[in-house]
Amino acid sequence: MELVKFLYAVDLRLDRPLALGEGAWGFAPRAGDVAYEATRRLIDCALSRGVEAVFLRGELCDARSGAKALLFLIEQTSRLSSAGIACHILNEGAAFDARWLAGFPPNVKWLQEAASMEAKLQEAALIEAALIEATPMEAMLRPLQGLNHDESGPHGAWLISLPDGVRKEPEREFIELDALRWERCEMDVTRIETEEELVASWKAVKDGFRERERESVKDRPTLLHLKLTGAMSVPSVFYGEEFTRGPGNLMKKLNAEESARKNFILINLLSDETLSQPLSLAGADAYEADFWGEMTFFKSGIDLRVGLFEALKERGILKRLLATDAASALENITEADVESLLKESHNMAFDGLHRAGGPK
Repeated sequence: MELVKFLYAVDLRLDRPLALGEGAWGFAPRAGDVAYEATRRLIDCALSRGVEAVFLRGELCDARSGAKALLFLIEQTSRLSSAGIACHILNEGAAFDARWLAGFPPNVKWLQEAASMEAKLQEAALIEAALIEATPMEAMLRPLQGLNHDESGPHGAWLISLPDGVRKEPEREFIELDALRWERCEMDVTRIETEEELVASWKAVKDGFRERERESVKDRPTLLHLKLTGAMSVPSVFYGEEFTRGPGNLMKKLNAEESARKNFILINLLSDETLSQPLSLAGADAYEADFWGEMTFFKSGIDLRVGLFEALKERGILKRLLATDAASALENITEADVESLLKESHNMAFDGLHRAGGPK
């Protein structure tokens, strides 16, 4: 019996930004093309699978953002029109100007508002109630292209097949069409003691991920939310002067080998969820000696008040503080006040180390 086939996709969201973190800044120039590429893959799929209709639902694009997205939609739906494939669109985003609607090919049918989703679907004869029966609602509403880590995992469209004129359970197939994949990954750093070991461990984790997901990553890049787990025996690996000094430097080093690859696996977000090892008495004594040594160096040959202002300025905080109610107190601070602050910060940090079990 002849099958009727159609593709169902949700939320093209052309021109919506990706939630790029510090680790993926180098990808930013290409980020605007991801939703466009996923939509192009959707149309390619419709043409190669010989479907009779494409059903688009949700937010197509920001109708106020300019002509690029709308011209692209007209171009892609015209490809369907040339192949004799109908396109049913239920636009739940911003309304398009009538002049733009007039530019779409005749195969495009704009579904009007109705009281329920079932009623809306019934406006397209080929897909009457099929989606409701074939696919759970939460899966039906999965966007064509993920835009952030909350939308991790495969994204794409549903290929629905049903016997012509026969009322029975439709067949369904989820087709991965996303041009960029968001994933989550963990790395245990318990036995890591040097920078070299950390980089090597990440390479092993990354290569393992690439091998496990080789079918998914072979033609698309991946942005990872990496969680560091375990218990660090040498916390300085993460807080060393030359290595991390903040997550940006760490991600830059770990991402170094991937940035030039087309199907890269980049760390987009980094979460430190490591548990601190118990702080030994010797470790506590070493920490305290280091702290007071640094403070003595800070105090030698320098006006503490000037040093405080320079430190705040270096961190970009001074200008903001001077624009608040704290400006007067800051301008009137004395040498004794600064020394008192240094001692108080030491006591708070040292107390925190004992309670938490070590540097975090």
